[in-house]
Amino acid sequence: MKNPDAIPRLLKSTQPFQILPETLQLSIVDRFNEHRFSKDTLVYRQNITDMDGVDLILEGEYETFFLDVSDNKRLVEIHHKPYCFGGISVLLNRTKALKSVIAKKGTIIYRLPRKDFIELCNANEEFFHFFTNSFGKRMLDEEFSHFVKSPASFEESYFAADQLYSRKIEHITYKDIVSCTPDTPIFEAAQTMAKHKVSCIFIKKEEQILGYATDITLRDNVVAQQIPATQSIAQVMDNPIVSISDQAYLYEAVLMMFRTKSRYLLVEKAGNYIGFLSRNRLLSEQGQSPLVF
Repeated sequence: MKNPDAIPRLLKSTQPFQILPETLQLSIVDRFNEHRFSKDTLVYRQNITDMDGVDLILEGEYETFFLDVSDNKRLVEIHHKPYCFGGISVLLNRTKALKSVIAKKGTIIYRLPRKDFIELCNANEEFFHFFTNSFGKRMLDEEFSHFVKSPASFEESYFAADQLYSRKIEHITYKDIVSCTPDTPIFEAAQTMAKHKVSCIFIKKEEQILGYATDITLRDNVVAQQIPATQSIAQVMDNPIVSISDQAYLYEAVLMMFRTKSRYLLVEKAGNYIGFLSRNRLLSEQGQSPLVF
């Protein structure tokens, strides 16, 4: 039976739910469903089981692991309270379980439905970045990345992994750079973005790119701060500029975005910027994320 008093305490101690405002934590308490395991149970099979949501451990333990081609357990990890399983799987593995999971006898978890979890990610940048940054760090481990790019099942998963690790940026359709000068009024920069139907504009002085502004920049740095739209875009633009060679691979661009927390990458060729990619574009290219950025 669900214990509503236990969930708020669990949220306050489990990353990254603990960073959410208390009012938001309380608002999602009723969304969780309790699951109890009376015996050792294989809850998830890597790249096979669909994730209905993310699991927060209240009692007991989760044993997570990869299975190699000989069905040997690899990269075994034991997780106890406080721990959240499934975020990376939902966001970056087509909602399939990234690792296999055995819940030990007596384990109690609370599961937040996938839809509610995705809504939290869309509305809370820092919350979302916890999972993408964790994935980026894990991908630096050779054995971990081996299993991620070599899934054990489904032909379509092999195809997606092959694209991610063999396709170069030069073969992706990127957008032309839309720019304005530093002294351009904020409202004119916004009009230029609307005209070209882009969510990012770059600020250039001669041929040097000084910064950029996005729809989020306008929301946070202009509207929220009540800055007059007649002021120059240079006063509210964001930094730093993050770029990548057109000869880099798709997975390198994804990891760079995760490490730098950037939503946009300039594409560089022979020392010149020839276009830019959005995080949404990269993730849709690898066909791994249900999120809309």
